[in-house]
Formats: sequence, C-alpha cells, structure tokens
Amino acid sequence: MLNAFKKFIKSQNLLDDKRHCLIAVSGGVDSVVLTDLMHRAGIPFAMAHMNFKLRGRDSEEDMRFVKALAKKYKVPCHIKEHALKQKGNKGGSVQMAARDARYEWFRELAGKHHYDRIATAHHQDDQLETVLLNLTKGTGLAGLHGILPHHDHLIRPLLFASRKDIEKYARQRKLKFREDASNLDKKYQRNLIRHDVIPALRKINPSVEQTMASNIERFRQAEAIVKDTLRVFREEVLKQDREDHFIERWCLTPRPGLALMMAEVLKPFGFGEDEATYLIGKEKLRTGHTLTSASHQLVVGHDRIVIRKKETDKKATSDWSFEGKTCETPVGRLLMNRLKKPPANLKTQRHFIYVDEDQLNGHLHIRYWKKGDAFKPLGMKGKKKLSDFFTEQKVHRLDRDRIPLLFAGNKLIWVIGYRMADHVKVTGKTTGVIRFTWKPNP
Repeated sequence: MLNAFKKFIKSQNLLDDKRHCLIAVSGGVDSVVLTDLMHRAGIPFAMAHMNFKLRGRDSEEDMRFVKALAKKYKVPCHIKEHALKQKGNKGGSVQMAARDARYEWFRELAGKHHYDRIATAHHQDDQLETVLLNLTKGTGLAGLHGILPHHDHLIRPLLFASRKDIEKYARQRKLKFREDASNLDKKYQRNLIRHDVIPALRKINPSVEQTMASNIERFRQAEAIVKDTLRVFREEVLKQDREDHFIERWCLTPRPGLALMMAEVLKPFGFGEDEATYLIGKEKLRTGHTLTSASHQLVVGHDRIVIRKKETDKKATSDWSFEGKTCETPVGRLLMNRLKKPPANLKTQRHFIYVDEDQLNGHLHIRYWKKGDAFKPLGMKGKKKLSDFFTEQKVHRLDRDRIPLLFAGNKLIWVIGYRMADHVKVTGKTTGVIRFTWKPNP
C-alpha cells in the first residue's frame, strides 16, 4: 500500500519531501493509517486534533491518544479544545458545525506555522458516500465529482484506497486506533448511506467503490468540458452595462441543454434552474415581468432581460442636499453656478440647464422618483406623470429607479439627463440665472 500511496501522491502532484504538511488526525483508523504512511514516505508533517467534547470521556481519550501518536512519530502536535454543543444546535447539524470549525482552525494553523498542505484521510468509501449524498440532494453536475484529491491547500492522499484496504493495512502494521461509536448512529445521513445503502449496492456490484471511482473520474473530465462550454456560452449571452447585466431575449430561443446552461449563467445572481426554465418556456414573456432573488432583480424588457442588484429601502428613499454649490449623490454630482447675466445661447444640453433663480422656491435637493411624481416638461402645455414621461422617452423600467431628480421644495425642476421643467425656464423677465451642471460617475 505504501507504493500505491507514493504513486497516487506523485500522479496527483499532492506532496513531496520538501513540502511541510499538516495532518488532520481524529485518532480513527483512517487518520492513523495516513499518519503512518506519511511517516514511512519520508514526508515532513505535523498533526492537528480538535476536541469538541461531544462524547464526554471518549473525547478526552481521543485527545490523549493523538498526543501519544505524535510522540511516537516525534512530530509537532496541535491540540484545541472547543465546546460545540450550543453552537452546533443553533444552525445546521452538529457535524457540519464541527467540520466548519475544524477547517477554519486548520487554515489558521497552516498560515501561522507555514504548512504547505493540509491533509485529511478521506478515502474511496467517503467518496462514494459523498456522491450518493449529492445525488440525493440534487447538487447538479458539480456534486458528481465528489471529493477532489487537491483543492486549494487541502489534499486527500488516501482517495486511491478503500476502507477495506485501510483496515487491512492497519492490521498488517499492528496500528492502534480509536473507535468512534457515533459512526454507527444512523440518525446521521452519511452513516445511513454507509451501513444500509452501500451494502445494498454491493449486492448488485461487489466492486461498487472501484466502479464509482472510475465513474467519478469520468464525471470530472465531463465537468471540465461543460465548464469550458459554459464559459464560452456565458461570454456570448451575458453582457454588462456599468453595474447592470443583461441577456438579449433572442438568446432564450429553446434548444437542447439551454435551461442547464442558462441556470449556470444566472447562478451568481441568486437564480437557478427553475427561473431559467421559466424564462425559456414562456413563448411570450410579458414585458415588465420581474423575478427576484435574495440579492438581485431580473426584469423582462422589450428586447432584453436586465439583471440588477436589488436596491435597499434606504437607497431607494435617499435624499441628497447641496453643500455649498455641490450636491453629491451615489450616481454623480450636481454643480450650481449663479451667472451675472444670461448667456447668449440658452439652449440646454443633456448634462446642463439654465433656470430662472426666482422660480426656485424651497430647499434644493435630489432624490429618485416616487409613484405620483409629475411635472410640466419644457415646451409642453400641461403636466405629465413622470411614469408616462419615462415611457415616452423609452426609459427602461429598471433605469427609472436610478435617474436623479432635482427638486426645489416639492416641485420637480429637472429630470437630470432628460428634461427640465417648463416653469423654471429663463424668460425676458428673468433677473437671475443659475446654471446646473451634472457630472455623472464613470
């Protein structure tokens, strides 16, 4: 088994005799065998054990055993006692909370003591259990590759071996180890799969572990191909305009595999396969229809699907005032200048306007639009709802929430970047002129 161990380490480029490794040691047969193999292979290592005090006296015995094991191999041993019962019960299972605490501590140790790798004793049986769990929970293609031999600083040098191989090695080497009675408790999903599901599968295929190991390798290769295809697809369909992302509606034309690929494109925004299937399956998507995730909003436009970060209530209702001659907002700043006399050319542009100072009654401030906002656009005879004005200007529904509006008191002066109000225009009776200049953020 030592030769197979060395061969696996070399083939996966996991370790060499110059890399210092930290081994996670529980005291069970798997981690004891890993420790012995590392010692015999001549790889420098230290040991780490976290005592969660979940099993009373047994937990204390585990800790003492690991300390003695470190003395046997004459290597450093890091021990941490960490009561977990209350923390584990608050969110998720005790096992998952313990796992998270362990790995966080291992990473801290690796950084502090300059360990190049963190090794755990996962093997082929753990691999099979993980894949079966992932299939049951529906984790998608990524869940089929199971436990990776090498991920960041984590390595699993025993993935080539089965539980039977490991136990046989322990007997041959007369290695002592600790038994964890909780591994027999079927209230844990992994134990249920280990003791009931896998034995049933062995009746169908006595070599199920080896067969699945071969399949998992194929899954990894297939995943690499799919990832490359998805990368190309994502670059083709997902475009960005400043903070917003969008997908042209023609990209939703149904074709084989589109739902899966679109789900992967939408995943970073908190959407999944259900939303992707909905968008593709609707022959006539209603313009303005909205889907919402925890972090983003997806809105169907005339020719594109727009994806934008959700506005917080605080941002949506924010109000910005002038400090001196400048008003700063998250999307740009507005400058105000009093002119000694009206300019020869009063024609307004997209980012600046001239107004009659005497018509600015009330506190000058900027905010975003609210339902019911209305004004009389320059050159028009009557008032118009801002929502109707946006529709006429073909302003996308999502863009409307980010267009700054200049007010004097409760009167709308300027839909910045679009149109000023008629009642503040400069006339022959105007005695004071103010120029407002908008400087949008890049």
